[in-house]
Amino acid sequence: MRNVTVTCLALLFAACGAQSPVPSPNPDPSPSTKLDPSPPTKPDPSLSTNEDPLPPPVASDAAAQPELHRRWSTSGHSDDAQLDYAYPNSGDFAVTMVCGRGSGRARIRTYNVYIPVIELVSGSAEVVLPAKATDVEDWDDTVDTLTDADLTAPVFRNFRRTGELNLRQPDREASATTDSERAAIEAFFTACDPAPPR
Repeated sequence: MRNVTVTCLALLFAACGAQSPVPSPNPDPSPSTKLDPSPPTKPDPSLSTNEDPLPPPVASDAAAQPELHRRWSTSGHSDDAQLDYAYPNSGDFAVTMVCGRGSGRARIRTYNVYIPVIELVSGSAEVVLPAKATDVEDWDDTVDTLTDADLTAPVFRNFRRTGELNLRQPDREASATTDSERAAIEAFFTACDPAPPR
């Protein structure tokens, strides 16, 4: 009987040893399923792609902007010289002076106004010039004012030297403010200077 009991226990232990091992309650996950223990990284706001696009740069070329001030400049032909006070490249003139080269005299014209005299001031010098009206071609009811002047008068000598000129009649500030304007004024007077006596 004892031998039968021993035999049964041996068979029982053999049968239990053949079963599969019980899995661990906390298996170690495979490398592909392991969780990153580090905290999540916050997105960098500077890298956001949801921002509005930057506007195109604004053109800063001064030549593309409207000119806000009249300037003195020269023009003319082979037999005369002209000094214009106007908005550049606009045809909008305030004053022009035209002389025959070497004549020492100029015809002064103010635009879109008629007055009986043109009064010019430069520094302490001034001159009052009788004027006349002239109709403007192709412009109805538009009148300019004309006068003739001796360019050797003190007011013009001051204007040539300093670039300062004011028109009291009509009331307009017409002083040069740039080197290029002063150069244009000097070029005009040089062209108008009477030829020295021989």
